[in-house]
Amino acid sequence: MNRFDELIQLQLELADKMIHKRNEINDFEETFHSLSVEESGALMNRKQELVRMEEDFNNLITEVISTFEKTSV
Repeated sequence: MNRFDELIQLQLELADKMIHKRNEINDFEETFHSLSVEESGALMNRKQELVRMEEDFNNLITEVISTFEKTSV
């Protein structure tokens, strides 16, 4: 059950980071209504980072399910 607990903890940490990143993106968008090319690039980088986090989160979910199925209760 130890690996399962570790994976759940990783999920929680990643979910927290995703929430902060989404809030950061929202704040950035609200602050800069008309974005310069540089600001637009920075915003795209933040959004790409969030997409990578979401992919990692989905992979963690798959690993959690797999680990849980292999764990005797």
